[in-house]
Amino acid sequence: MSKYLRAPRKKDEISSKDQPVTKIQDLDDLIAYMESLTPEITFRQNFLQFKTKNNELAFYLLEELEKYKLSGVVPLDQSPSQHLEHIMPRSLSRAKNRQGEWNKVRDLESYNDYKFRLGNLLILESEINQRASNRDFEFKKSCYVDSGLHYPIKITEIEDWNFEKIEERQKDMAEDALLIWNYEN
Repeated sequence: MSKYLRAPRKKDEISSKDQPVTKIQDLDDLIAYMESLTPEITFRQNFLQFKTKNNELAFYLLEELEKYKLSGVVPLDQSPSQHLEHIMPRSLSRAKNRQGEWNKVRDLESYNDYKFRLGNLLILESEINQRASNRDFEFKKSCYVDSGLHYPIKITEIEDWNFEKIEERQKDMAEDALLIWNYEN
């Protein structure tokens, strides 16, 4: 990685095993070179399946997507005032009176895969996130409506939250990500 960071400063030539030698004059040259290493189709396929347990990485990606959809309210940097929200909770309530919550996914093996997908995550103001907790989707939507950010409000338009909705949302996010990270679409 350091060779990529030094290249524009030293105007180095860089290459990889599958790429020809490229002279890097400036940051635009470096960006073009990096894009050539990951073509659009690979980026899209990887983004569609992307999941992470790394909150900082997820927050960064969601923050860029939120800024792209900006309509006045700017997401803050990751801090105590804004949290990473798992729409389908990371952990489901074990309380007897809440066993019906998320019952469509509760016992499915794929639940563990989908709960960390980017399509299941959003940035949410901490007060709203704490109120939403790991409750059922209808309750969460009643909390999300108080957000000033794009994605929580958009989620309130969805009737039911399931694996299919996570995939659909992630597909939409992938299309925006192609534009954010300068892939021609």
